[in-house]
Amino acid sequence: MTIVGKKKKREVLSSLKVQKSKQDKPHKCGVCDKSFPTPGDLKTHEVSAHGGGGGIGIGGGAQIHHPFRCHLCGKGFAKQLSARNHLIAHLTGRPKDT
Repeated sequence: MTIVGKKKKREVLSSLKVQKSKQDKPHKCGVCDKSFPTPGDLKTHEVSAHGGGGGIGIGGGAQIHHPFRCHLCGKGFAKQLSARNHLIAHLTGRPKDT
């Protein structure tokens, strides 16, 4: 491949990366109007940010659902990873570095 051919290939690949990064996010949250590229990302957002799905029964000031509880102190978390990191902090006496 010539130098010109390599340059053209780089330009095309760069253009594709820009297009992909600006990809449509068709899955819109019914509560806060944030958008997500996949239904799974939307569901994760709905549960962690609003405590449920689809905005049903969720109004301003509604409490976020925290299904993951610390068995040592009872504190609740919307995400399992957050609950695990909290438990590690209890057991080690220091917060987990993220």
